Amino acid sequence: MGQVFKDGQTLTANDVNLFTQASDLAASTGAALVGSTDGTVQGDINARPTSASLAASGGANLSGFSASNSTSGTVARALVDRGICVTDAPFNADPTGVADSTPAFDAAPTLAVIPAGTYKTNTAPTGPQFGIAYDATFTGTSPYGSWMPNFGANPLTVFASAGANSIIGAALNDKPASSANEPCGITGYGRTNNAGNLVFGVFGRADLYNTGVATNEVDSFNFFGAPSTNLPPSRGSGTTQTLPIALTVAAGGTYNSAIGLQIAKEGSQPQQFLTGIYINDDACATYGILVDASAASTMSFSALLKHKVGVECVRLQGVGTPVPTNNVLLYQDGSGNANFAIQESGQLYFTSSLVGATATAGTLGSPGNYAAYLSVQIGASTYKIPLFNN
Repeated sequence: MGQVFKDGQTLTANDVNLFTQASDLAASTGAALVGSTDGTVQGDINARPTSASLAASGGANLSGFSASNSTSGTVARALVDRGICVTDAPFNADPTGVADSTPAFDAAPTLAVIPAGTYKTNTAPTGPQFGIAYDATFTGTSPYGSWMPNFGANPLTVFASAGANSIIGAALNDKPASSANEPCGITGYGRTNNAGNLVFGVFGRADLYNTGVATNEVDSFNFFGAPSTNLPPSRGSGTTQTLPIALTVAAGGTYNSAIGLQIAKEGSQPQQFLTGIYINDDACATYGILVDASAASTMSFSALLKHKVGVECVRLQGVGTPVPTNNVLLYQDGSGNANFAIQESGQLYFTSSLVGATATAGTLGSPGNYAAYLSVQIGASTYKIPLFNN
């Protein structure tokens, strides 16, 4: 044989004898010669994953995926958990709407991306429905996501069932103190340009189909300290007040807005509320409702309550045992003086300063019989005003 060089030197017969022979590879320790585990080379090949083992439960572990991070541990399911489209193999959903895509949605129930197209499902999916759909339409006898109302054209829809959250928005303001930035967990924006159109910056809907609660909830959690009692509150950047506020409705722009909060019937399926506004008896520590005013206020009325004929306009109702001298309704002037009140006894109370004149003898006359009398307290004295029939 010709010369063969190893690291620049001529090989000897002993060097040639060191080369691996076929018999060495076939030996019981041949696998070790090719960098694998001990055993024969053929045995090592046989022990490696096959297409069947990869498709089986636990196959995700064989390809480097952790079964604990996927639903069933298969490679296909692990890929779905990482956002594989339902139109990709091995799911092969039909985006043309011709073939029934139920098997594809059943095979890919977790965080499946549903690209633009039309998808027909004639059988309700058997597993949870999680998906991100982009400009997708669903048809068939059991359309995917049919539990959700039709909101018209939806470029992006995030589905979630089985009691899971659909979208969570979170924002952390860890800027230096008094920084002028206002991060939002979720921002909604709406704009209308043409006459007669409607738009919603944020729309929330909760449907009730059984006993329970369906609501849109806005909460405030205070983990810092006692809230500030200053009214009005100072809400700007750099405030020194502690202001956990559950909901703020503010007007802006170059013109006034029409209404801050409206309670109305829904347009497509109008119904009524039994109670327009309800405040739990233990929800407020100081004021249930406070309508503020100042010398610069532009309100024509602080409150206007209308009623139709035959219906009470306002009812003031006490709870517990009445205390006759307690005020049910009290008017204070701008200096804080209590000028008149209606007390729980039913009496009217006036301060003596409101009595402008006294009647002289013989002015009123003395009819013999009166139908009733009105009891009025002025200062510390109680007076009875007789009431006569016409």
